[in-house]
Amino acid sequence: MEPGTLVYDPHTRKVGEYQDRTGPYVVLRPVGGGREWQADPARIREATLDERLSAGVRALNERSREGLSADPTRPPSPVPGCATCEELALRRDRARAASTAVP
Repeated sequence: MEPGTLVYDPHTRKVGEYQDRTGPYVVLRPVGGGREWQADPARIREATLDERLSAGVRALNERSREGLSADPTRPPSPVPGCATCEELALRRDRARAASTAVP
């Protein structure tokens, strides 16, 4: 099985991204990231299209609930009232403007 393959683990009833083998187990990572888990390679199977789509939608919904953008390339919004967050956002905006400025 190739790393990145989406598989279904019936023990956890979750779709995970195949990472590697470790001893008698395989290592899976949740779609969208998160804590990896070990699974029995004899029990997992390639995820169906419906299972892959559901896992992707679930990952996007979790990102949204956490206040993160569905687009991982888009920077996060600063937390209201957080001076550090606002300062980092200002620095990011200045750096972006400087990198796109025409000399």
